Amino acid sequence: MDFRKIEYFLKVAETMNISRAAEQLHISHQGLSKQLRLLEHELGTALLERSISGIQLTEAGKKLNEWFRPISNEANYRYQKLQEFIEMKKTTLKMGYFNALSYRKCVQPVIQALKEQDQKLKVDVLAADIGQVRKLLYDDVIDLAITVMMDQEDWKDVSWFGLNDFPLQIIVSEHHPWYQKEGITERELAEGTLLYYEDGSPSFISSLHVKGRVPAYNFDSYIGRLEEGTEFGVIADIYSRREGNFRLLDLPESCQRMASTIAAYRMEHPLHTLLDKISDQLQDRGDR
Repeated sequence: MDFRKIEYFLKVAETMNISRAAEQLHISHQGLSKQLRLLEHELGTALLERSISGIQLTEAGKKLNEWFRPISNEANYRYQKLQEFIEMKKTTLKMGYFNALSYRKCVQPVIQALKEQDQKLKVDVLAADIGQVRKLLYDDVIDLAITVMMDQEDWKDVSWFGLNDFPLQIIVSEHHPWYQKEGITERELAEGTLLYYEDGSPSFISSLHVKGRVPAYNFDSYIGRLEEGTEFGVIADIYSRREGNFRLLDLPESCQRMASTIAAYRMEHPLHTLLDKISDQLQDRGDR
């Protein structure tokens, strides 16, 4: 089925005049008549009764008009909405970021770089858990994801660029026995209980030699358990520590690692050229 021919017929049914319909469709009278004849041939029946006094719809023509006009109206409406969506994508960027990250250190620099490139750009910001941020990007709910990279394989289907590298450190609350210490040895680490963020801990944490491990399922519960003082965590100083009194301590030298924050986006996004530019801009700043 060629829906274009049906659209031509619907315009004729609307105007009841082939010449006027052809003018509105921006095609020739002969071209429109040919398309109508082809449609009638495909359907195996006449749709119009032609006479010197004008045209009339046949019974089949009336049914075609009745059944397909709502479909045409809906298709035109959806096409208009698609155009509005594409235009919105060019002027508004929806950014999602891992809610444990420091807004000042990880999100603000990206927004600033975007505004420097396009002052008219509107940036909508959404905070979510680490696993949710990635899902929102893949589901096209957000256009740009700012998060911590745990495994490059997780981002193989999108474009991304690094923002910053931060050393991972031990974090304890004021209620933990390590709070007053200046440093932690491997032996002390091996006698401690590690709290790990199940959906967002660096892979190397599973190799740390510790006495016990306790999972947390989101950042709020992670911070809540840390505050109790029975476990320690391993995070980077890119994280906002929310309420509570916490202290960061260096990992033993043999256990030291870095955490990387990234900005990920889809290459087919209308703003990908702009995002490519801020990638270079932010990396240049990091090199200085």
